[in-house]
Amino acid sequence: MAARRIGDRLRHMLEAAKAIERLAAGKTLEDFGAGPDLAAAVERYLERLSEGLPPHSPRTETETPGDRLAGCRRYRQCPTPRL
Repeated sequence: MAARRIGDRLRHMLEAAKAIERLAAGKTLEDFGAGPDLAAAVERYLERLSEGLPPHSPRTETETPGDRLAGCRRYRQCPTPRL
């Protein structure tokens, strides 16, 4: 049963990543600023993606991009994007 949940989680994460890629293709930062619906959609997919990540492990000494994204449960907690 746990393997099925992990598979579902990974599938949902992959779907969210593909949606972000599709929505962001060919867009500039200006496009995101001009279109609040576009930014909101990408933000929601980022939330879905982060929900599938495991919590930060205290055994790890270095922070990974996944660690920063895992903390992105609300927009204000999201790391500043580097494009």
